[in-house]
Amino acid sequence: MTTAIASRLRIRNARVVLLAGALLLVLTTLFDPQLTYQQPRYRFLAVFDITQSMNVTDAGTSYDARLSRLTRAKHTLGEILPHLPCATEMGVGIFTQHRTLPLIAPVEVCANRNELAELIAKLSWEMAWDARSEVAKGLFSALSVAKTLGEHTHIIFFTDGHEAPPINPQFAPRFAGTPGSVTGTMVGVGGEIPRSIPKFDGAGKQRGFWRADEVLQVDTYSLGRFQGGEPMVGVEVGDIAQRIAAGTEHLSSLREAYLQDTARRVGIEYHRLSGARALLEVLLQERNGVSEAAVLDLRAALIAVALLLVLAANLISLASNKNQ
Repeated sequence: MTTAIASRLRIRNARVVLLAGALLLVLTTLFDPQLTYQQPRYRFLAVFDITQSMNVTDAGTSYDARLSRLTRAKHTLGEILPHLPCATEMGVGIFTQHRTLPLIAPVEVCANRNELAELIAKLSWEMAWDARSEVAKGLFSALSVAKTLGEHTHIIFFTDGHEAPPINPQFAPRFAGTPGSVTGTMVGVGGEIPRSIPKFDGAGKQRGFWRADEVLQVDTYSLGRFQGGEPMVGVEVGDIAQRIAAGTEHLSSLREAYLQDTARRVGIEYHRLSGARALLEVLLQERNGVSEAAVLDLRAALIAVALLLVLAANLISLASNKNQ
């Protein structure tokens, strides 16, 4: 008899402790408990190279090998969008000729995810206003645009690195800004094997591929004044006819070494596109964001724990009644 009474007392005391704990947690929520912590906030501008070499179909994986470089880049960013933390801002731009044109300034991703995804999906080579592809200058332009969009805007520049017309190493474009003043990730898209570049007509239909005699095979400096006239002073041209005959500028591959060097010169990262997860990890590095205070409301968590304590108290009571 004494043992039964002691058991009931223990059960009653346990229930009292659990219910008292639940009440205390509920009362605590009246004081609006919060936890303040530091977290990185990200602000991106994704720029897509929409020049003709980005139509080459060598950017896929084993299950989508026929994707064009541009399509692959768009799909990757589309896959990343749902995994970006709220408060992250994303803008979208395009590059062709020697300029980057922002289409939308960075906006908060959670509230604008559908609109961003729709805009990215509609990007096309047909939006290009010029057939040239001066990649280095396009990147310089993107970095300049980033400064106008607000502090800590991180550039994501998708490109295969194919300069058209070719550049002369003696006269490579020079970056006028301060290396590292704008953060960014140059994303290399494409394969290592040179492939033919699709050729489209005015209606957007493919009409074969660009031939060797339809594109410039050497840089304009080597061609001299008036494209083949008097050589320019200080430019080593060598056997220009032989260089043109051996040219492969009508074929395109990922110019990775060139992109790595260009990224280094302006003080940004280089990443070869391999999948959404790998790129997401690169972008969400803490150094790519700015640290700011964030507040976590603890009321919901406290209420949840209080409910668990009440449930535990009731289960103890039910178990006790069954054993009597």
